[in-house]
Amino acid sequence: MPTKDRERLLVGGAVMAALLMLLVGYFALVGPQRGKTRNIEAQVADATTQNSVLSNKISTLSQQNRDLKKYEQDLATQEKALPSENDLNTFLRTLEGLGTATGSDASFTAGSPVDVTAGGTATSAAGTATASGLTVNGKHIYALPITAQVTGTVASLSQFLDELQAQQPRALLITQVTETKSSSAKAANTGLSLTMQAFVAPGSTSSDGSGSGATSGS
Repeated sequence: MPTKDRERLLVGGAVMAALLMLLVGYFALVGPQRGKTRNIEAQVADATTQNSVLSNKISTLSQQNRDLKKYEQDLATQEKALPSENDLNTFLRTLEGLGTATGSDASFTAGSPVDVTAGGTATSAAGTATASGLTVNGKHIYALPITAQVTGTVASLSQFLDELQAQQPRALLITQVTETKSSSAKAANTGLSLTMQAFVAPGSTSSDGSGSGATSGS
């Protein structure tokens, strides 16, 4: 074999050997490294997504924390609207005060609490009516029947009714309003007979919300 052909063969073999080494090096070293790089990039992308989700949650919690005072005020209002104790005497004094403040002469009579049943006058979207009564958030609801005799001018009676339903904090359902003959010496006065219900939700099942009736009047 001529020397030049032998040299070409040697050069060609060296080139092939170099290419083979490059291929082996790529698959043995570069390829796995690229695979690791892709895995790391995927992990970084997942971490970025999780950080975004966590940032949104932190932002929501921060907003809720800023609104905490409002939530506490709303809870206090709801607890006043549906108390866990009758406290009839205090409640009747509150109603009496409304009469005085509006220039009306009012007297009230309250009976003992009764179950609010599925066929009763009270309804609640948050409540569950059963054969044994109505419950809200696991608390049994009782109604306090109250009757009122109120005398005053049309303006004072109108203000009294507004205060009764919108201003005093306890939830109150007026079921009947009847105009009566006024016993007042003032010809301009009008009499109203009101039938209504206040509600109570005892905090424990051992407390049935019962209590003796009460009468209040001025």
